[in-house]
Amino acid sequence: MKYKALLLNVYFIIIIIYFFGRNFSTGVAYADDAYFACVAKNLANGLGYGSCIEGRGFIPFDPEISTGITVIFPVAIGIYLFGNKWYVPGMVCVFIWSFLLITIYKIARKHILYKNNKNIYIEGFFFLTLVLLVFSKHFEQWSQLLGEIPAALLIVLSFLIISRNELSYYNIALSCLICAFAAFTKLIVLPLFSILFIYILLRLFMFHDKLNKLKAILLSIIFFIAPFVIFEIIKLISLNGFEDYINNINKLANFITTQGLRSSGSILQLSNLYQRNLLIQNDFGISVVAVFVTTCASLLIIKKSNGILIGFAFMLTGAILLLSCYYLIFSLGWARYYIITMVFWITLMSLALVSLKRIPGIVTFILVVGLLFFNNRESIITRINEFSNLYKMSDELKSALNCASIIDKNINNTNTNTFATQWWATTCELEYYSKNNQLFKRLSTIPEGTTITLAYRKQFLDKNDVTLEKIFENCDSIEYESADHMIINSIK
Repeated sequence: MKYKALLLNVYFIIIIIYFFGRNFSTGVAYADDAYFACVAKNLANGLGYGSCIEGRGFIPFDPEISTGITVIFPVAIGIYLFGNKWYVPGMVCVFIWSFLLITIYKIARKHILYKNNKNIYIEGFFFLTLVLLVFSKHFEQWSQLLGEIPAALLIVLSFLIISRNELSYYNIALSCLICAFAAFTKLIVLPLFSILFIYILLRLFMFHDKLNKLKAILLSIIFFIAPFVIFEIIKLISLNGFEDYINNINKLANFITTQGLRSSGSILQLSNLYQRNLLIQNDFGISVVAVFVTTCASLLIIKKSNGILIGFAFMLTGAILLLSCYYLIFSLGWARYYIITMVFWITLMSLALVSLKRIPGIVTFILVVGLLFFNNRESIITRINEFSNLYKMSDELKSALNCASIIDKNINNTNTNTFATQWWATTCELEYYSKNNQLFKRLSTIPEGTTITLAYRKQFLDKNDVTLEKIFENCDSIEYESADHMIINSIK
């Protein structure tokens, strides 16, 4: 058993080293990752919890911060300790999910699989292997501030704690509190509290008579709601009055509606359901239909073979089905909305595989791995080829750092032009890498005739913008140009 534990630990450490190296090579990614990194930078620099891009000034508790304080705050600590280095946000993210996986492993070993501890090593090996295969096209999720992976693992931890043999007030309070932290991380998991709460009720009224039922129910609700109440009180105090607070809530509701829900006219269209199913197949190597089938099969296997895990498996199954229905029917259809579901599916599949007898379990594992490898073979080969570039700064990262350095040198010049950006995604990473804050103004808000320095990432530039044509025509000089970035001086 010791050699199994050693092999699993080595395997886990290799994976961590890989993601550290990948993060060191790529740094803060553009768009959402850089946006949340800027929020963490603001918090670390004492500006508070909010965003400051596109010349809008500092916006405290910006409703568009869709990765919550549970991830932003640890990253802010990292930036406070080590500075706004390119590797800090991703490094902290790897630490977060590593800590959560180790915690899940310890609890599962002590309370869930204690009767057959050797299974925990096999289950861990299955889990890590499936993660590498399923997420081969989405490794960015494991080293960026996108929040889906920590949110998923917090839900798994919450379900695991309440599944322990002894139902106690402590387990109820802790599981509900962790579920709240998960919802803070990504709001998409908020409905999963209903599954946790239903499970608590079932255990209270059908399988357990020792606890005071009313006290246990109130405890679960209080510990889930309390973090949200505390956060909202802090927000209310920080904002300029109750009117600003209500406006903030309205903007948050609007953001959730526009980013999380599609129009009612497109709901339940068969063509959309087919396209979404195909998108998941292309991105993860397994379709939503296959996820449904294997989830139900896994639940039956666990129910038959391992009664200790049945409660945990039922909750995971409910979460998979609920989020799958949301993705297919109500969401905007981005593959990112299925990330959390895939973590749950991998967890359930790993448990089902170790619940089978040795030979059937090994054969099933080989078949699953073979199918996923075949479907994701191109992206897997790409990841393998990345090993030679680990811990080497990419040209793209060097370009972004050079741009930020040039901007910082010019910022102290009294004759410095107005720094402009077409829209936030073209310069957000530069904002993070810079030693300064609130550098750029949105191009559309700058008066005509103003001398500007336009910095941008070429990938996100909207070339159909008529204003840009005039700016490029009036270009006075090019301060910096690479394959990915450009800085020019011009007149709007």
